[in-house]
Amino acid sequence: MSKNTKKKNAIRFGAIAIAILIVGGAFSVWALSTQAEASGTIGEVMEDGIEVSPGDDDGTELLEDSVAGRPGTVNTPFELYTIDDTDALDGADYVAIVYLVNGAELMDEGMRYLTLDFEFNGQEQTLTLENGRVAFEFTEGDLNGEESVEITGGSYGSHPFAEFNEDVEFVIDVEGA
Repeated sequence: MSKNTKKKNAIRFGAIAIAILIVGGAFSVWALSTQAEASGTIGEVMEDGIEVSPGDDDGTELLEDSVAGRPGTVNTPFELYTIDDTDALDGADYVAIVYLVNGAELMDEGMRYLTLDFEFNGQEQTLTLENGRVAFEFTEGDLNGEESVEITGGSYGSHPFAEFNEDVEFVIDVEGA
């Protein structure tokens, strides 16, 4: 191999290495800027004697920022709703059902999985993209004034090339059991 051939190969190798660094660097910046965002919202409640209001999340987003394709975590505890029984019938039985409203849209946006651990009045339930709801049974006497429906843990993940920016939306329904 001549000296000129070695020099040309070295230049080619250097050019290829620089091209790889540029393309890889651009991809890394894109991947790091693809972050998932979501927040809980309130829907309607239809039951006399029970007052439901939005929880005190202090403006915190429900899902922590995450790199696309990697697991993300949930900001916890996240108070989604508060339930108060000030005008409820003594000893009446109720069920509070929290629904994930936009699960299909979340999957369309690139979310692969979502698992949220809920707690209300000492009961624990897990909501996923697949089951889409949690239900808590209680009687008027179970509540000590105002109780919180909280998200106490969870995780989520999106597809590697997803640009996920869909809010997570919930609705709660409180009915007589």
